[in-house]
Amino acid sequence: MFAVATIFASCTKEENGGEQIADDCKVTISAVPEVSMANEPGTKSVQTRGTATCNRYIIELYADAGYNTMVDTQQSTTDGNFTITLDRTKTYYALLWADNNASAIYDITSLKAVKLKTGQLPAEAFYGRLTIAGNQANYDVSLKRAVAKVNLNETGNLPKGSVTVKYNQQPAFNVVDGTTSGIAANLTATVTTTADFTGTKTVPVTLNTDQPIYVLASNTAGNVDFTLQYKDATEISAETEFTVTAPVQANYNTNIKGHFTTVVPIAKVGDFYYKNGTWSSTNKATADNPIIGVVFVVNADGKSGKIVSLDSGIYIAWSSEEVLIPGADSKTDGEANTAAITSYSGYSPGKYPAVAWCVAKNTQAIAGINWYLPARDELAALYGTGGSVKNTVNQALAKVGGMTLGIFLWTSTQLGYNGASFFNIESNYELNMGKTAKDNVRAISAFKSNN
Repeated sequence: MFAVATIFASCTKEENGGEQIADDCKVTISAVPEVSMANEPGTKSVQTRGTATCNRYIIELYADAGYNTMVDTQQSTTDGNFTITLDRTKTYYALLWADNNASAIYDITSLKAVKLKTGQLPAEAFYGRLTIAGNQANYDVSLKRAVAKVNLNETGNLPKGSVTVKYNQQPAFNVVDGTTSGIAANLTATVTTTADFTGTKTVPVTLNTDQPIYVLASNTAGNVDFTLQYKDATEISAETEFTVTAPVQANYNTNIKGHFTTVVPIAKVGDFYYKNGTWSSTNKATADNPIIGVVFVVNADGKSGKIVSLDSGIYIAWSSEEVLIPGADSKTDGEANTAAITSYSGYSPGKYPAVAWCVAKNTQAIAGINWYLPARDELAALYGTGGSVKNTVNQALAKVGGMTLGIFLWTSTQLGYNGASFFNIESNYELNMGKTAKDNVRAISAFKSNN
């Protein structure tokens, strides 16, 4: 459906030798914006029609086709309806403009040079022309957009955050010929996302559906450089800027499609780690993607480290026998200790319950996760400097109903035939405890980024 402007004429009648002469006609003009917008410059497809709300309509009448001599002064209405008395023997040339609450954005002193005010971002606006001649009573006119709309279409995974868009904008729009002019000014629009986005190359997700970006644009296509920069809401500093050159044209969409960041969010101690291999500082658990642990070590790359389980094995012995197991004495590598114990010829879950409780978690295969009984130094890392890591992890566990770390935990570090390292996670000291003694067990695992 195209919107139209309609003119109704009524004339003042005078008697002259029995003939009625009507020189002055009262003309009513109703202007309505067009609401369709083509997908991209050069394409024929049309986007689903929407609605356009305007509350400021401007008209200028000129006596000549060159728009040099204005008739009377500029007029404005809030509903697009104008009533003007004109001479029916003359031809008039009208310029029309419409926008919504845009008095702070556009200077409409002259419709031959509608100006974007300094420091303002363009808003949706419409323009059109109309020729009024003779006794014709009805005219059909559509007001088309004077702006292009920029859509940011994400084709990958993008955590919540913000994307800044910098571009150059010529500040003046001429309703006569639908062109822009003037020295281009640098503008910056910011799109803030409050949720994570997941799109694909074939089905991208538009980031700024509720935060439109407009460019005051000519009615012929021209290239504009858009410099973009993504920043995660809480987890990383700003990514390096990158520039995309794209065509813009009034009344058309400009679709910038791609992945808006290659930066992987940096893990932090206390982050929740999910089944799908991602992490977050907030609880985003779902039935299909539950939290499986809490981050307590972050490697230098920020994308890998170690997690601790949400629960503990309660009152479990290291073993039920006093045997020296080869290869189970590392103070730093609990995964190697665990492998040595489970591969020991006399191993059974009943004989080595501490290790068995940890490896039992691997019955639910999760990519990249291998639960094991930590070595002594790994529990020392879980304590952290002055207990800082322990406190942070306990706070995270409490938020999601996990079991706090408690006091005493078994390590996988064997200290001889009879004993194994027993660690006080509350006070940061180690004991040589008899293997058959019973206390709590916590599983840990290494992780690598899937973010």
